[in-house]
Amino acid sequence: MADLLTAAALSLICLLLCLRALGHASRRRYALLSVLFVFVLTASTDAGKLLPANLRFPGHYNWTGKLLELITSLLAIALLSGLDKWKREDFGLRWSFDSGTGRDVLRFLLPVMFVELIALWFMVPGEMPSFEDHFFQLTAPGISEELAFRGVLLALLDRAFLSRVRILNAELGWSTLVTSLLFGLWHGLDVDGHFHVSLAVAPMVIPTLGGFVVAWCRARSGSLLLPILAHSGMNEMVNVIALVKVKMATRRPAV
Repeated sequence: MADLLTAAALSLICLLLCLRALGHASRRRYALLSVLFVFVLTASTDAGKLLPANLRFPGHYNWTGKLLELITSLLAIALLSGLDKWKREDFGLRWSFDSGTGRDVLRFLLPVMFVELIALWFMVPGEMPSFEDHFFQLTAPGISEELAFRGVLLALLDRAFLSRVRILNAELGWSTLVTSLLFGLWHGLDVDGHFHVSLAVAPMVIPTLGGFVVAWCRARSGSLLLPILAHSGMNEMVNVIALVKVKMATRRPAV
């Protein structure tokens, strides 16, 4: 029940953020499809917890939920491609990058990741990460979440909101802000079975800002590959910092 309430809350927020598009007949269905997708995606994240234990993937992380997210996005892509004649490039499903992407990555993305590295250094405690910690952060969130938010959702909202502004050679629109805000709320908003709403600010702020960065990566490169690599790299930073802090603590001479 609580999972569905959280999904409904995020869908309502998506609907409110899409109000401008609802007044245009040609864009309305893409806004409504975005709302529906947010609901199904959010519900699928925790749906794995309802399965019997023997049907869930073992491990500390929600591998089952990530797989269900991935299936949800792939089904959405299949339906849009089959019924509405979308192309795979509309979702960023291509290997090549637009010309000049490498130059702008050096000018924008790497400095941003360096700033994040410094911020995380003061936030992440020194703990020894496990193999699962490394493997999960290098694979599951980057693939499933980017396919969902910067693949399907961004593609839908790009058709609901047509205006763009150019930022560091990337064409960004209202869809960028909506997906980034929803991405942050997706990590920090929770509604329990008693309709109590909780909002974890720190887990929300970082994904919101990170969501804008990877949305820029998607718009600048034209490919979902760069957002996946950036997302996975930023997640793995946490494990690397935790490991370095542990090593530094063990080498520190006793007083």
